[in-house]
Amino acid sequence: MKKYEEAIKDFSEVVKLDANAADGLCNRGSAQLQMGRIDLALTDFDAGLKIKPGDPDLLYNRGSRFLPKGTNPKAMEDFKKAVKPGIPKPRTS
Repeated sequence: MKKYEEAIKDFSEVVKLDANAADGLCNRGSAQLQMGRIDLALTDFDAGLKIKPGDPDLLYNRGSRFLPKGTNPKAMEDFKKAVKPGIPKPRTS
């Protein structure tokens, strides 16, 4: 858990230095998700998608966020968008 806390701190610094750091938001959101902070993770994924619409990593991670809350149709929608033909498959954290 401590590593996730450190990651959140580091990626928060990245986002502070560059408000358009969609990858920083994606990674911070992933760490938030691992810590069970689902709503904070969603905030980061949504913010990242405003900067980088259609980003497969952000969509995949946002889809993962919906699974614990039982909203599987929303998860499936994001997963389908994340693996559209011609879009590179997302990396997994």
